[in-house]
Amino acid sequence: MNERPATQSQLEHARKLGIEIPQNPTFNQIRYLIEEAMEIRAGPSQLEILKELKIELGEDEFPSITRVTNAINKEYGEQKYIEWARWYIYGVFAFLSNLKINNFKKFGFTKEKSYKLSIEFYKDEPALNSLIRELENSPEKQYTILDFSYDTLSGKSSPRTIAFMKAKELLESEFDFLKKRKKKNWIYLVLIFLIVIIIIILILICFPGKLV
Repeated sequence: MNERPATQSQLEHARKLGIEIPQNPTFNQIRYLIEEAMEIRAGPSQLEILKELKIELGEDEFPSITRVTNAINKEYGEQKYIEWARWYIYGVFAFLSNLKINNFKKFGFTKEKSYKLSIEFYKDEPALNSLIRELENSPEKQYTILDFSYDTLSGKSSPRTIAFMKAKELLESEFDFLKKRKKKNWIYLVLIFLIVIIIIILILICFPGKLV
């Protein structure tokens, strides 16, 4: 059975994108090449989950973030919210601890513990709704470790949301070293503030009138 040939509009679109056209291109071949040029490929963790769930995309289907996460979400059903929470909590843990995911186990953050925390998170309706608002229309944020920043222009996730606060609360209740780290950070901030004040006072004493 002969495959459907590429359409003229497809070929024109592909050429505009600078795509090299193969000989006797089929409809599905050109569709794949166009998607590859225009879409973002799913990340390693998303592709790994696709593999774990034994979901197979067709050879002519480009593994874009949207296609892959849609397939995963469909397979998980309602369970997807627990999985979203689990990956989100991973991101918050990385942000609070400055650790990479391959070091999580060394600090006792196992897969089993991640599920325990994500189920607790799932039961908190305000936190879950906050998470859904952030992830539902952003497939690039699903099933991956998020980056957080207080800079609203950074494009990263905000640590000021209800979802973040809940995840932080759960993690600090589970890992004592995160509480100690938080206390240590406050001490550093106070010390820096005091040092700045002392420097200003010394400048005023040693160089009167210089700051006027």
